[in-house]
Amino acid sequence: MSLLQFLDTEIRPIKIMLTYLNSYKRMTGLHETPITKSVKIVGYTSSLFASSLMLIAGIMKVIGAEQMQLKMARVTHFEDKILIIGILELLIVVLYWIPRTMNIGFFLLAS
Repeated sequence: MSLLQFLDTEIRPIKIMLTYLNSYKRMTGLHETPITKSVKIVGYTSSLFASSLMLIAGIMKVIGAEQMQLKMARVTHFEDKILIIGILELLIVVLYWIPRTMNIGFFLLAS
């Protein structure tokens, strides 16, 4: 085996891999669309609205508001677990508001 054949067999896979990586970077760059400022504002506003409703419901359950206890007693038989449910709601909202845990917070809020 000559030196040229050896280099060709060793360098060709590296060239193919680099070509693939460069084309992948270009393809992902083409699919990303910039988000306009107005779309960000609408997204943050709707997110804040939905999560603040959950926050208020959690606070009402934690402080033991009479209206919340009556509604929970009518719908379910969890009168003794209202405090735990309220704490979980507050914890989920906090997870949603922290940027690093936003994804898991979102899925827990949705469930």
